[in-house]
Amino acid sequence: MYLELSHLLWTFVILSGFSYWWHAYGIKQTALQQTKAYCQKMDLQMLDESIALNRVTIKRDSNGHINFIRVFRFEFASTGDERYQELTTMHGRHCQNIHLDAHKI
Repeated sequence: MYLELSHLLWTFVILSGFSYWWHAYGIKQTALQQTKAYCQKMDLQMLDESIALNRVTIKRDSNGHINFIRVFRFEFASTGDERYQELTTMHGRHCQNIHLDAHKI
């Protein structure tokens, strides 16, 4: 049995896809942990205990390296009555910004 170039190419594509998915999953978990910690610090209730990927862009950091900027969205409540939106921006594996909608205190 001979190994063809197309088999190597498909193996590379599948492994690259899995590697990207695994890396993105780790970043999502980091964003979730950062968001939960921020909500506890600000005395807010994180609703549904989950975040959703809102958008992905590509940008250079201060060192000139290209990174994916991932923006995650989730909902929170301050008084338990109304839902508000929040955005968590991840620059690579680092939390760059957490933006809350205006909410009741």
